[in-house]
Amino acid sequence: MTAEMLTAGVVKLIDVWVDGSTTIWHEARPSEGGRQVLVVAEPDGSSRDLIDPPFSARSGVHEYGGGAAWVEDGTAWFVNWDDQRIWRQSIDGPDEPVPLTPEPDTPRTVRYADMRPSPDGDHLIAVQEVHDPADPHAVANRVVLTSARHPAALVVVHDGHDFVMSPRFVAPDRVRFIAWNHPNMPWNETSVLECSFDPTTATPRPAVPSATGPSFMQPVGDVVISDEDGTWNLWELAGDERHQLTSGVEEVGGPAWIFGLRDHGALADGRRVWATGGTLHVGDLAHDTGANDLEQLAIGDDSITAIVRSPDRPATIVRFDPDDPNTSTVVVDHPPIPIDDPD
Repeated sequence: MTAEMLTAGVVKLIDVWVDGSTTIWHEARPSEGGRQVLVVAEPDGSSRDLIDPPFSARSGVHEYGGGAAWVEDGTAWFVNWDDQRIWRQSIDGPDEPVPLTPEPDTPRTVRYADMRPSPDGDHLIAVQEVHDPADPHAVANRVVLTSARHPAALVVVHDGHDFVMSPRFVAPDRVRFIAWNHPNMPWNETSVLECSFDPTTATPRPAVPSATGPSFMQPVGDVVISDEDGTWNLWELAGDERHQLTSGVEEVGGPAWIFGLRDHGALADGRRVWATGGTLHVGDLAHDTGANDLEQLAIGDDSITAIVRSPDRPATIVRFDPDDPNTSTVVVDHPPIPIDDPD
């Protein structure tokens, strides 16, 4: 087994989205020095790059990064590695990417991650990390709001915690996000905070806690992943109460080392969708895919698309039928690594 064998022609799949009938994915390319690219699947089975060199979709927030892009309603937003600004790009092209966030006086001292558009598509919520050029230990994490369509002034929604993650719109004028303080990690003790703002002026109101205590991750509407019972499961936030939706020793998701993880969601008809290892759960259905992990669930009206990781081949992107998860289609495939079978 050689390094060339493992990297030649092989890319690392990072994320996937389904926008209408179009599939877009995020990949890292060893052949281009690790440049990270957004790729669009064409109807004829071919693909095209959405961003060209020197652009590379990669965030440096929390140093671990992740959550460097989001795709919705014909638009891609991504963080460019060299300047750490948020850029906007139409899926159809061929326009050049447009920067939405200002260029700092010192390059890469203001970074972004984990962005999402508002339901009306006017605003963009994101994590912002500000580094003091004079003091490498002085770093501030914030939730900020800006325009999703054109360069505009930033509004600080919340800056009262050491770390923030997963800002998500739960209504046109409300966002929820995860926050925690040093020395905790996001799997120790966190808070789910909610902040409302005037949708016309984007003026935020003080954030209030929706839940505090155990680890909370990946808010989707009123549902979060929490380890309140000692295992990461789905819980619903209902006012001052929390209701457990799943149980068992197999955990939903994994540690929140990086931004942008998507291990659960909901179909248009309300059925919950989640993954435990290589098992895809759709309401009362559970389908063992035979893989090690299903990652970055992209849930459409009538499909579930995920990155599928297996021990004997490079990762693939597979689309599942939610009514019959045994029915699936490989969207992105790569040839197996040429290693002899020991059996």
